[in-house]
Amino acid sequence: MADTIELVTAYEPFTKPDKDGKWYQKWQIQKGMSMPGNYIPFGPDPSLRFPRFNFETGKWVEDEHALNTLLLKENEALKARVAQSEGAIMDLAAMVLSKKEEK
Repeated sequence: MADTIELVTAYEPFTKPDKDGKWYQKWQIQKGMSMPGNYIPFGPDPSLRFPRFNFETGKWVEDEHALNTLLLKENEALKARVAQSEGAIMDLAAMVLSKKEEK
């Protein structure tokens, strides 16, 4: 019977985001093997939407630029929806008023 190889997850943090905007790569390595110097044995907190490893503090932090970009896009989409809703309300109000005038 062959021995099972136990794997652990290691994280390779980058100094700049990759083409997909990620700041790290996950790897599976054999338990007990030494990790390359820039790899870390713990991943980002799941609450971080755009995790980036801060080499100065040794902690995962939020990539504020990516988060701001996302929030600006979401804000623009919400503004468009508000404008559309306001237009629909005005149309509905005009219809109601025209029905009252017909009576």
